[in-house]
Amino acid sequence: MKPSQTSIGETPSKPRSLTGTLRDYLALTKPRVATLVLFSVAAGSILAALANHLTVDWVQMGWLVLGAALVSSSASAFNQALEIHTDGLMVRTAKRPLPARRISKTEAWGFGIVTGMIGMAILMTKGNPAGAWVALVTHVSYVLVYTPLKTRTNLNTLIGAIPGALPPVIGYVGVVGQMEPPCAVLFAVLFLWQIPHFLAIAWMYKDQYAGAGMHMLTVHDTSGQTTASQMRNYTLAMVATASIPVLIQGRIHGWWDLVYLTGATGVGGWFLWSTILFQRKPCFDSAKFVLRVSLAVLPILLLLICLDTWITRLPGIPPLPSSLLPLEKSP
Repeated sequence: MKPSQTSIGETPSKPRSLTGTLRDYLALTKPRVATLVLFSVAAGSILAALANHLTVDWVQMGWLVLGAALVSSSASAFNQALEIHTDGLMVRTAKRPLPARRISKTEAWGFGIVTGMIGMAILMTKGNPAGAWVALVTHVSYVLVYTPLKTRTNLNTLIGAIPGALPPVIGYVGVVGQMEPPCAVLFAVLFLWQIPHFLAIAWMYKDQYAGAGMHMLTVHDTSGQTTASQMRNYTLAMVATASIPVLIQGRIHGWWDLVYLTGATGVGGWFLWSTILFQRKPCFDSAKFVLRVSLAVLPILLLLICLDTWITRLPGIPPLPSSLLPLEKSP
């Protein structure tokens, strides 16, 4: 089914209300994407403080989240301004403000410039300026690299996962001014999480993407097995990466470490199970289940990582009984 010409090309005959206009500008920010950005920026800033034995500055965190949200809104507006044609060819996006002609391209560019400049100013002044530079890299790579690649190569999802995984880095670097191992773990987890998440969306709307000329992996995967194997492999890699906060230090010295590993593995296993169900029966419903599970898994994993960093740095963590620890070899 293709969107009607009226829905994507004609200017509404009735003037827009203030409420409708505000709703359209909000839609330019892609609120669902922005919500994930806000959560991951907050997780990054909290983890930075905990990993460096600092008191969490909630006010600064709020500023970093606001600044990153505005930069993200700018990137989303630019993205939609560049994709008016392809958005108009897909039912799922044809009613967006730009293809539906409720907002002009000039207005979208203006909105993106203003929100981007304000967001960068906040990040430069309310946190370490290095966080603002990470935000700029995120913005530029999303708009100028990922967006045009969507109509050129099916590697676009893999490449687009890089700017998609940078928001927690904005929060982390915005607090301490540099990349550190905990920040790298957050980036890697978010990067790996995105592949099955977005492949699920790409499968759900594969016909629409094909009709709009978008080069998604799912477009030419008639059986769904290639898509399923990619989902499964990246989910397995995500589960392995999520264990790094404990295993990389070889600490396993307190009960919480076992709790963390059990929780992270359990949550990752749930995600993996959803991809296996998709592999058994690739269809809209099974892909939608992967999508829903992914949206639940990410905040839980980020929360567990932050809790792990906090709890294991508290004084007086009871050690594991010696019977549960590996025996040391005699010299």
